[in-house]
Amino acid sequence: MKIDYDSTKGKIIKAAIQLFPEKGYENTSMHEIAESAGVTKPAVYYYFENKEEMFKEIMELGKEYGYQHLKNIINSDRSFREKLINLVTERFNIHCDEPEIERFISWAFTNGLQYIAEIIKKHDVKEIRNYRNLLLDFLNEEKKNGCLKPNVNSEHFFALLIGGINYHTKEFFVMGGNRIEYDDAAQMVDILLYNNMENKKES
Repeated sequence: MKIDYDSTKGKIIKAAIQLFPEKGYENTSMHEIAESAGVTKPAVYYYFENKEEMFKEIMELGKEYGYQHLKNIINSDRSFREKLINLVTERFNIHCDEPEIERFISWAFTNGLQYIAEIIKKHDVKEIRNYRNLLLDFLNEEKKNGCLKPNVNSEHFFALLIGGINYHTKEFFVMGGNRIEYDDAAQMVDILLYNNMENKKES
């Protein structure tokens, strides 16, 4: 996924990505997005029926990109622990490729979470569902392989993992905190795996 920010649609998306976190979804108008993008209001409506459609498409773009990276990590030959560490650090690597999208996603899954919930209720955002299902399938498969204890609830593990990642990405992209490096990610994963891993000596 690569957005052409020089195209009309790309300019509109970039403006929305900047304005939604800055002003809030409800306080951002289509007129303001058009003005910030340097395009006419009819041009905005040509590509997007309303703000909700715009928000939904940006979320889909971000999750589609994240899905491909997640798939590559899961299909690699690394150990279970190494894959989890890579899942954490990859969120910061995405910043190098698509910083605007990643900054928006970090805001959306923290301060903008209520808008995501509303949109998911109305639309089938398959990219979000696919990302969630892929990661849950991975955790369940690793549990069958003996990497996690049989009594570990995969959905609870998933929530703790994603919650931790979202917290640190918000601190970095939104609050200006420190980037999570490999050693930090390893410590985070080890805390998560403590008492949940069948074989604690795996590395």
